[in-house]
Amino acid sequence: TTVVPARNQEKVLALVSAGTPVRFHEVETRHKWATHLHEHFQPDWQCKFDRTKGCDSDGHCLADGLEQSYRRLAREPGATEPQGLLQASLAELSQTDLGVLVVELLSELHEPLRFAFESQIMGTELIVSVDAAEGGSKRDLPLYDLLEVELPARLKAEAEQSGKSLAAYLKETIPPTLYRDEKHRFRLEHEDKFVQWADESTKAACNDIFHSMLTTSESRELPTRFDVPAGLLSNWQEMVKRQLVHAAVRVAAVLEEVVRIQSGVPTYQGAKTEPPVIHRGRHHVREDWASQLLTNLGIAAVAVPSLIGFVKWHEDRNKPGKFV
Repeated sequence: TTVVPARNQEKVLALVSAGTPVRFHEVETRHKWATHLHEHFQPDWQCKFDRTKGCDSDGHCLADGLEQSYRRLAREPGATEPQGLLQASLAELSQTDLGVLVVELLSELHEPLRFAFESQIMGTELIVSVDAAEGGSKRDLPLYDLLEVELPARLKAEAEQSGKSLAAYLKETIPPTLYRDEKHRFRLEHEDKFVQWADESTKAACNDIFHSMLTTSESRELPTRFDVPAGLLSNWQEMVKRQLVHAAVRVAAVLEEVVRIQSGVPTYQGAKTEPPVIHRGRHHVREDWASQLLTNLGIAAVAVPSLIGFVKWHEDRNKPGKFV
């Protein structure tokens, strides 16, 4: 079992699979317009997400693409009739394709470089120098490769050195109430949460990444090459871990909410600040839900693909030029 209750697991799986293995990014292969949904670049040094920036002339961009894909997948009011080029494009997709696209975009919503400065092209042209994981001389690589490939790989190696799978290793970092709280907040606020999560990634890109690379406190000009101090590299590693865990938990919460809406189960009423006492009967949320979530990689491969695909931070994907 996983954090998703047993009664909903098959329904969650059905959102992204029509009985065949899920192959992410096939939607983009068959629908070229979808390649423009994978970034939402922000003005330099704004440090607050602005959804009106970063979309192409047809309205295609990450946060808006996620919101509209989610609404169509959940069959919410206002998402049934195509309005504008983005919704007309999404109307071409099957329900399964929509489910896959929602998982892709929601995972990418937690990648800070998807909200990088407009001038930085996801950090592909900014070279950083870091200590090799196995010791020895420093190595140079693009900032994009460091955050999207190298640090996730180091996290996996760190887990293996402790004799644990990456799933078991990450399990120890997740508060027991995180999934319940995330699901409750998303149920009450819906698309507002997408904007809040995008803002988290925007701030991470601006403050945790780019601001930490400034050579002086007065300068706003980023270097073309940057020697990453050991302490900063450690901070970035923790950022990758944090974003990975948040993505995994939120993918599960969003997909389960889609199942609830499609099933016609009414939203519980009450205060918006604190979740009610939930499931005191046989479907109560277990204390060891984190272990359940991160142990069963069979369902995690679909319902929470962040745990295997996002863990590697999409290292097997093409460079961002694919999405230009």
